[in-house]
Amino acid sequence: MKRDVLLGVLALVLVTAPLDAQLTGVVTDEDGEPLQGVSIEAWNDGGKIAVRLTDAIGMFSFPDTIRGETSILWAARLGFRWAARLGFRPLRVSVEPGIDHYEIRMEEEPVSVQGVIVEAPRELCTGREDAGARFLWERMRSRYHPSLDTLGVATYMAWAEDVVSIDDIGPLDLPNMAIEQRGSAPQLRFSWGRRVEKRGYAFRTRRVESSRSFDSWVYAPIHADFAPHLIDPVFGKLHDFQFAEEEPGDDGWEVAFCPKDDDEPMIRGTLTIVADTTLARAEWAFETPEPVENAGGQAVFFPVTGQPDDTFLLPSEALFWRQVTLDRYYQRYQRYEGWHIAQGDSVPTLPTRRPEDRDVWDDDGEPKRLR
Repeated sequence: MKRDVLLGVLALVLVTAPLDAQLTGVVTDEDGEPLQGVSIEAWNDGGKIAVRLTDAIGMFSFPDTIRGETSILWAARLGFRWAARLGFRPLRVSVEPGIDHYEIRMEEEPVSVQGVIVEAPRELCTGREDAGARFLWERMRSRYHPSLDTLGVATYMAWAEDVVSIDDIGPLDLPNMAIEQRGSAPQLRFSWGRRVEKRGYAFRTRRVESSRSFDSWVYAPIHADFAPHLIDPVFGKLHDFQFAEEEPGDDGWEVAFCPKDDDEPMIRGTLTIVADTTLARAEWAFETPEPVENAGGQAVFFPVTGQPDDTFLLPSEALFWRQVTLDRYYQRYQRYEGWHIAQGDSVPTLPTRRPEDRDVWDDDGEPKRLR
């Protein structure tokens, strides 16, 4: 089953080139505006060999050593992973001999969540668990640090919110630079984990909006620092896994996760697991008793290049939505610049960032001060 939601994808196939030449480029949208935070990945027949993030003006740069490592792989197989941007059509770029700079324009494609909310999750969850799908989930789990139970996390974050129709759910305009911070102490995530295991993925609350009050739900923040739950043993215990498609697509495997029990608020959805068995993206729908708010979310994850002990399953970009009227949805869109991980029972402190301090990317395309 083809997904309605397509994220921006950009793959680089490295071929013979002078060893002293960097590989650089700029990524823009259809209007020529630079796209910040796009994951650019270099692949060859052996898999992914390097990753860079575009900076505030959409630029990326790979060092000459990347070309040197792949100089004999002229006939490299096309490979790619989801880029760290929502709402763009998949795109591949082949690197041509003698060309060192690329201007890449990504075509926007609206995010469609109609199937996520109404149709797709239940259609995917028919029949018994597929042992191969669970094995793939277990293999994906092994690519990441198994737990954040003793670690605090924090990140710089840009966000925006709005109330829109279902057809308009998708990425919102964000500032060029993330100034706000988001973080959590291990106790908060531990509490959510215990709550999920015993009482499900949401709890009741009373909201007050526009001088009216109404019953609602507070949902597990899978779109943020509770995302590692997707590789937690509790998640595996609560869900069966099935392949959403008979064969893997160019973008990898679509694995559906289906709740084993619906006595408590649950989630169902899909995981996109790519060729190197890392998680590229997830989408999910919350299932609750009344009031049914058709809440859900999508998240894109940072590419993996390190070892599991140094790699945590945390999102680079995410959407959360819930229905507020018959035809209107509240949505919150967030983009993260990287996550600082620290031992301890408190939230790590990040330096205060000022709007004029825009040079926040190092020479490797990583956010400064977060490593």
